[in-house]
Amino acid sequence: MTTEIEPQSLQKLSLKSVKRALDLFSAAHDQLAPPDPESKKIRFSHKFQVAFGGVEPVSPEGANELQQGKALVVGPTLPPRSLNDNTVHAGKSTTILPAFGSSSERNVSTCALMPSRWPRPEWHAPWKNYRVIQGHLGWVRSVAFDPRNEWFCTGSADRTIKVWDVASGVLKLTLTGHIGQVRGLAVSNKDAYMFSAGDDKQVKCWDLEQNKVIRSYHGHLSGVYCLALHPTLDVLLTGGRDSVCRVWDIRTKMRNFALSGHDKDVCSVFTRPTDPQVVTGSHDSTIKFWDLRYGRTMTTLTNHKKAVRAMALHPTENAFVSASADNINKFILPKGEFRHNMLSQQRAIINAVAVNEDGVMVTGGDNGSLWFWDWKSGHSFQQAEAIVQPGSLESEAGIYAACYDQTGSRLSFTTEKLLGGQTRNGASKTKIVCTLGPASRSVEMIEKLLRAGMNVFNFSHGSHEYHQETLDNLRTAMQNTGILCAVMLDTKGPEIRTGFLKEGKPIELIQGQEITISIDYTIKGDSNVISMSYKKLAEDVKPGDVILCSDGTISLTVLSCDTYLGLVRCRCENSAVLGDQGVDLPTLTEKDKEDILQWGVPNKINIIALSFVRKGSDLDEVRELLRVHAKSIMLMSKVENQGGVANGDEIMEKTDAFMVARGDLGMEIPTIFFFFFQKKKKMTEKANALGKPIVTATQMLESMTKAPRPTRAENNVDDLQRGGGVSRLRSRAQEDQRSRCATVVHNRERSCFSFFDGVEAEREGDRGGHQGWIHGGACGQVQAERSDSDGGRPGGTSRATARAAASVASHGLVYRGIVPVVATGASTEEKVRFEVEVAKKKEICKAGYLVVTFRMINGSSVVETLLVD
Repeated sequence: MTTEIEPQSLQKLSLKSVKRALDLFSAAHDQLAPPDPESKKIRFSHKFQVAFGGVEPVSPEGANELQQGKALVVGPTLPPRSLNDNTVHAGKSTTILPAFGSSSERNVSTCALMPSRWPRPEWHAPWKNYRVIQGHLGWVRSVAFDPRNEWFCTGSADRTIKVWDVASGVLKLTLTGHIGQVRGLAVSNKDAYMFSAGDDKQVKCWDLEQNKVIRSYHGHLSGVYCLALHPTLDVLLTGGRDSVCRVWDIRTKMRNFALSGHDKDVCSVFTRPTDPQVVTGSHDSTIKFWDLRYGRTMTTLTNHKKAVRAMALHPTENAFVSASADNINKFILPKGEFRHNMLSQQRAIINAVAVNEDGVMVTGGDNGSLWFWDWKSGHSFQQAEAIVQPGSLESEAGIYAACYDQTGSRLSFTTEKLLGGQTRNGASKTKIVCTLGPASRSVEMIEKLLRAGMNVFNFSHGSHEYHQETLDNLRTAMQNTGILCAVMLDTKGPEIRTGFLKEGKPIELIQGQEITISIDYTIKGDSNVISMSYKKLAEDVKPGDVILCSDGTISLTVLSCDTYLGLVRCRCENSAVLGDQGVDLPTLTEKDKEDILQWGVPNKINIIALSFVRKGSDLDEVRELLRVHAKSIMLMSKVENQGGVANGDEIMEKTDAFMVARGDLGMEIPTIFFFFFQKKKKMTEKANALGKPIVTATQMLESMTKAPRPTRAENNVDDLQRGGGVSRLRSRAQEDQRSRCATVVHNRERSCFSFFDGVEAEREGDRGGHQGWIHGGACGQVQAERSDSDGGRPGGTSRATARAAASVASHGLVYRGIVPVVATGASTEEKVRFEVEVAKKKEICKAGYLVVTFRMINGSSVVETLLVD
């Protein structure tokens, strides 16, 4: 007879199991287990053996020697023994060492610890940096050596792959084809193939005999960060941002497997001939071993707590090392047993790891630190810093890739490289003007800005005491760095804007009519009341003062002022029509005149930036104010309103330099017409044709006030570079970001260099006028000879030959393509030789180049050509 069993659910069975466990332990669930003396004795004996198992017991004779000679008897490591085992091991030698502790047997037996079982570090010869190879225009993200050790290749953010000779470091070949930065490189040891991967989701196979792409592997959904070649099979492995490691057949381009399992980017991969044949590291802080036959996971290592960015397989041992921001771990293959951590932390995000057969492991960090480790012991025997290249910041010396050559005696690591190793002034023809604020006025920060690419130092609004302290810091930084920088004073200007009018229609004012001006900018004006943006208008004007509106076409005489209500009653002195214009006061206010005469002239400023210039006569008034100093101070006209745009030709003829203030100008002119005015009036082209510097001022890199990198839209400097000579950084928010001031300047300097000098140099060299011959060669870039031929204002080609060493050196910093140098020497020939040597050092010219010099001899202009030795 059979009995049916009631079907029970899994939940019911689980509840029953829990109830049985509760019934079993409920009586004593809050009580500790009773002490067990025997168990305690065993645990204590084991701990004692581990800590003091290697200490030799002291005999009675030894105790007497200790009392007399104050010595310790230290023996070698002994086998484990019980706590009560006092037998003396025969045949064991002892060594007597001086001691300064107590003579009691208990203290003597416990003060000496057993020798460390950690492997002793091996001695390795120190490594030295013997060559810096330059040529890329961006970050170098990958490197790989030829199996025959004749050449190596590098991939960069400039989207190119360059092949270099190992012995001489000479560039042999440049390959182009990627449209994104090249992240990974690998060279086949069987065929003349090279493989590359980049952020453009492309994986390419290059035929090195034909120097072209013969295969492309498509399948990744995002950027490819790493790749590796199987040592015995014709298999290529690639990992990327789509969290997948893909296995490709090199010949057929077929994807064999898509090894999926990581949650984040796969940023490192290596392969080996035996299982596990594929090992991947990911930003999800895990390391996975893969079975290449079935395409599935064998083991997952979770030792790291942060992203695993780099791994390296030992050339001869079955072991590998992985690195992340928290630690560097070593594992034993094939099972992945954890061996040990490195004994000291590099305190950086490790981006690159490499190991050679001699057991020298190297790690490169994002802060430019390069640490050398002993493989067996994990001891760091050498620390170094990546050499910061001229024109680069210390914060941008990060190391992204490292690789040994086939012999293991050469190490190649990659960081940022500037083309030709040129200095700050030689790196970019376009110049940079910076307005500094409280966060960027210290000597240390100004030195960083000078090295980053600042050419002109702009003083904006502030007290004389504040500016004097900043100027002293600037001159101290210039002396410390040996880098020249021009000083510019920016006037405040008188511009006040009127508010909106009812229905947006202009109003007609009749001569003799009275009208009220209110500081409430929300009021929509009519023929009786208009609003203005200046909040202190009622306090700063008084009865009898004259206010000019609409570029001076409307004259208003102040009758009365009500400071409490913010109202000013005026009388119209002429009939005119008022639209949405600005209120124009004289070009220089009393405050501006005070700043120029009482602070600027005594401190020998080089440039005055005049705000809201509307007509050419404004410049005549300023030169009349400066009088004799007008010969040594350059006037830069800032076009910030529609009147300045309309009279642009007149202003251009009389000014020494030109600035398009796109921030204020964009408020005066509708956005849809802004570029029309800039192009139609041909402001930039006219300035270039007349040989006058033109500045583009705007809030560039505004996003860097909150982020360490600019947006892609802000990186576009196409219009700025095509527009003319100088890039102007004037974001007040950026001035308050102490940590990013130098980064902002350096980012703009790199953009100017890579775009204009790398793309537009040949096109610009064909243009006529002053800029055309300056582009021609080094002759326009090495100038410090004295010339008295130009007795008038600064400007024209006399700026290229210089009037006085100090003055020309500062004024030359505003002109595109000029590198000013203050020459030393008793004779003209010595000065010219000095200039040529400086040009050679900056790699502006080299042996075999022709250098053209312009100078004055007995009042006559002389042009000479020299052959560089």
